[in-house]
Amino acid sequence: NRDDILKESFVKRYNEKKKKEEIDRQLVDIDTIRPSEIKHDGAVEIVNKGNRICLHYERNDDFIKLVKSYKYRWDGVWYRELSETTGTYADRAAEIGSVLLRNGFCICIHDEGVKNKAINGEYEKEQTRWVYSKIDSPSLLIKWIGRNDDLYEKARKIKGAKWDSPGIAVDVSHWRLIEEFAFENGFKFTKAAQEKIELYKKQLKEVREVKNETI
Repeated sequence: NRDDILKESFVKRYNEKKKKEEIDRQLVDIDTIRPSEIKHDGAVEIVNKGNRICLHYERNDDFIKLVKSYKYRWDGVWYRELSETTGTYADRAAEIGSVLLRNGFCICIHDEGVKNKAINGEYEKEQTRWVYSKIDSPSLLIKWIGRNDDLYEKARKIKGAKWDSPGIAVDVSHWRLIEEFAFENGFKFTKAAQEKIELYKKQLKEVREVKNETI
């Protein structure tokens, strides 16, 4: 079947067979990268599943302590929920990947762009200071991660502010003061918080207006 050897179908089948043999012999995933000094065996696989970053790795106390400090939780696998306030999968995966590399772990990331972000440490840092909309309330909630007495004192000075665990609640009517505080201290507003402010301003315009001289 000398002529058949040159046929495209034969060549394709041959190449597929060779590729499969190479994969079968591959003991380390080709998407793995290693630090200059490896301190731990194996590799942490970092994957995106729905709205979660999942970390697949064998039990290791150093690994557990490290990922817990970055707000990862255990549910059969170490994971972190992604949301409006956490940032994108690409940035958070690159961040934990970069941290793991610096601590002597090999990592495996299947997205080339995210992998390069982890290698170069070029990811957007997580925003940890937010103004939320308080559910079933006319208030906004100022919240940050970690203890910060200076922020607490500044937030408490906003008119009408009060401690409402886990943050400082302020009635939306004081939105100007809240925006001033947010700008000066590096806070961002969630979409729901912005919508509550806009709704308040809209409804305020719609109420009956009287001229000052008639009062």
